[in-house]
Amino acid sequence: MGTARFTDLPPDHHVDIVIVGAGVSGMYCARQIVTARPGTTVAVVERLDRTGGRLDTDLIRTDDDTTIREEEGGMRFNYGMTELMQLVDDLGLCG
Repeated sequence: MGTARFTDLPPDHHVDIVIVGAGVSGMYCARQIVTARPGTTVAVVERLDRTGGRLDTDLIRTDDDTTIREEEGGMRFNYGMTELMQLVDDLGLCG
């Protein structure tokens, strides 16, 4: 697994499947495909410089040098969603 910019890819670069969006849904689809069909090449394209879509964590340093985590997005996300929690763990989205 790796990252690349479109401008860095040769014109004849080929993948089997392209997924648009590196949010949880896109990453889940990619994971399901490569798990179910080993050897299948999948490209996940994202306009941002990170994965996670609406799920994002900012680390904020306060004046007294304390670090606070601010969670953005994922308003419909809770720990009772066991499959989603396993995916988040598998993908390393919660550092």
